[in-house]
Amino acid sequence: MNDEKLPHSYDLVSVIIATHNYGRYISEAIESVLAQSYPNVEVIVVDDGSTDDTEVIVKKYHRIKYVYQKHIGQPTPARARNNGVRLSKGKYIVCLDADDQLLPSYITECMAVMKTDPKIGMVWTGSLLFGNDPERLVSRFYLPQVKNPHTRYSFYATPGGPIGAALIPRKVFDDIGFYDERLVSIEDLDFVIRLLQHHWKAKSICKPLHKYRMHNLNMHEQMMKLGLKQLYKRYPMMYPYRTLYYLGLRTYRFFRHPTYTANKLHGKLQQIMSSQPSKTTANTKMTDAR
Repeated sequence: MNDEKLPHSYDLVSVIIATHNYGRYISEAIESVLAQSYPNVEVIVVDDGSTDDTEVIVKKYHRIKYVYQKHIGQPTPARARNNGVRLSKGKYIVCLDADDQLLPSYITECMAVMKTDPKIGMVWTGSLLFGNDPERLVSRFYLPQVKNPHTRYSFYATPGGPIGAALIPRKVFDDIGFYDERLVSIEDLDFVIRLLQHHWKAKSICKPLHKYRMHNLNMHEQMMKLGLKQLYKRYPMMYPYRTLYYLGLRTYRFFRHPTYTANKLHGKLQQIMSSQPSKTTANTKMTDAR
């Protein structure tokens, strides 16, 4: 992890782990980063006001930089991530949730894709979903490839951005800014949308190299709803797209009843288009990333 002894081809990658009272999981996240096959990595843990044993656990790792900050109000990842990015030295950044993990080849494979095009602003992978036992998988999750302006709107339908981790060049933060600390949740989704609006490319590796922990301590559903409400105001096309996306899923699932689903889709379309048509139309050009 000492970049002075490595070839120039191994650019420094900074992994930012934002945490709040996740002492029982933080060591697993750290160990997964230290086990990366990529040889030039720095790890920064930003503790957003934890009251558990997080500090004691993290300080056992001598190669980890530990930063404690007092949180103001409801703790959210955005402020901790931003502070970590500012303190980091890497040319590339990965923000990892404190209860998640990276598979050993995550950074190596993401960097290989990143190096293929200087306009790539983000690389992510599929995720393995697991519960309290990291070895017992629940499911897999993949986000769409972004190949044209229309598929960019697919992110409007996702519950968040690249859930848990993505490799991002520092120059992207210099260009579009940091995570929005005004958002109560899903600030990573807002970041992806802004990235695409600034004409950066986003690439996905169709392989699960990230592990996402599912448990009852994940962000509360109400916080997710509040975050979505904020984004609906910011991106007027987001609500119609999400609505049509999930109606499309229902149509697919209930394809044996095409007449019913077609009528329901038509009715929903009419409802969407009749509500504030001028506002939706006026903002379409503003939110189009082409």
